[in-house]
Amino acid sequence: MEEKHCPKCGTPLEMQDGDLICPKCFEEELKKAIEAKVRKQMQMERLEKEARERILLEEKEQSRQERIKATSLRIEGDYAYYGEYPQSEVNDPKLLSELKLVDDGSNPLPHKNRLYAKYGDRYFLYEPIKATVRPF
Repeated sequence: MEEKHCPKCGTPLEMQDGDLICPKCFEEELKKAIEAKVRKQMQMERLEKEARERILLEEKEQSRQERIKATSLRIEGDYAYYGEYPQSEVNDPKLLSELKLVDDGSNPLPHKNRLYAKYGDRYFLYEPIKATVRPF
């Protein structure tokens, strides 16, 4: 029986699972398929990362809009509330661990519709500035 060769590369064909295949071309096709799969996976990871970043930006913008509303001058009884300033230090261990996990280096740091400031290793909650209003 005459040995057959691959018409593409000239390599002798081999019998595998009842079919004649070219081991060299088979290897190249397999390598191309793996590379295509890896490229697709990397593209999916990039798209997922971009989607997460978009969501984070949207959350920060929403937090900024809420902060603008909250920092407007508001009078309640004998008190006027205006602006915000990091005032109360966060001491709750659970909240501290959550803040450390979501800390992306931004200051202020939005978390669960609240704002926090980081000074060194300490976190402070942004709160409205409260002033007493006295009639003249």
